[in-house]
Amino acid sequence: MVRYLLILFCFGSVSAAAQLNRQQLLRPSGVISFHDTTYTVTDAVWTGKINVTETDGGVQKTSTTSFAWDAITNTVATFADGDLFQFQIAWGGSPAQMRIGFGTPTGTTAETQVAYGLYHFDQANKLIVQNGANSFNIPSFAWANNDYYRVQRIGTFINVYHSLNGTTWSTNPLSYESGSMTAASTYNLIVAFSTQGIAARNVKKFKRIIN
Repeated sequence: MVRYLLILFCFGSVSAAAQLNRQQLLRPSGVISFHDTTYTVTDAVWTGKINVTETDGGVQKTSTTSFAWDAITNTVATFADGDLFQFQIAWGGSPAQMRIGFGTPTGTTAETQVAYGLYHFDQANKLIVQNGANSFNIPSFAWANNDYYRVQRIGTFINVYHSLNGTTWSTNPLSYESGSMTAASTYNLIVAFSTQGIAARNVKKFKRIIN
């Protein structure tokens, strides 16, 4: 059963120190702090590209076949409990279908390899991916081209953060039970495409630093 913990995105005032920390997240790499947690930040490195090209710090589909899950890639790095990835969505039309999230690569183009994450269908519809299936729609409020997202693993839960500009982030995430994900396992970041005209840009890995 899907259990909501928080579905509130709010953009309130923050302290000067918090504002500085969030502004630092736009740097290509380094050590940053986000919501009282420290991370090392690196650019995503891709492998297993099938009908995918790298562009603008991220990836997009090259195949001209529409509405076919025939393009996929995954990161070399894996993500442990507490890690997150950040990306920017860019699309040129609607629908523009892409799945992005945690999973285990199989060498095929099946979109179900993205087991826990987001499914972007169009501007008004972004869905949660749970156990490889589209589970429920994220409440829409001001989705826009070139918005930023963070998707984080916390135990058996997934936290989704949103930003309109990559600087000011939602204070409270959308948090949901991932399903069969286990905290002890590691997963790759996988991006699968059904249509052209959409890209995951400026993709970065945030590795949690455990003090």
